[in-house]
Amino acid sequence: VASFFGWSFYHRQQGPVSLAAPGTTVASVMSGVSNGALVHQAMPKGKDALRWALITAATVMIMVLMIVLCFGSIRGCHKVQTCVVAFEAENVKTQLNGYAIVGLSTAFVLELVSLHFSYESARPVLGLVNGLDNTFMPPVLLCVTLFVLILENLIFFSSTPWFANASAAG
Repeated sequence: VASFFGWSFYHRQQGPVSLAAPGTTVASVMSGVSNGALVHQAMPKGKDALRWALITAATVMIMVLMIVLCFGSIRGCHKVQTCVVAFEAENVKTQLNGYAIVGLSTAFVLELVSLHFSYESARPVLGLVNGLDNTFMPPVLLCVTLFVLILENLIFFSSTPWFANASAAG
């Protein structure tokens, strides 16, 4: 048993791993492990949730401070002339992002239409067949992934380098 900021970690040989704060209720969730081991995880509430939020915020602040101290003040690339020149020299890459947007959008629309028609055809028997609704998860995840990739390429398909940052070592 190990303790870190009031949280206790339990680990048995080939058994479940538990993360539980003192005095909290532990919920059981089946893991995807083939040996059927259970993973126990408590949801932080009240003071534990506040402590987690404060530790997370402090960690982010420390990392930002370290970046500023090590690399100097961070400015947008559009404010640094050498960065703008370097971006304009790489303008061919933005054309490739445009082609990627077209291809990804086509795949996204086709997958979305396929998902819609699959769901509509299975809707009458969703309550009758156990686990049928789980078969829609892979196409949904693929649609989300394609959408994120489209957004990423839209960011880079730009005429100005607003998305990039530059800093001078200090």
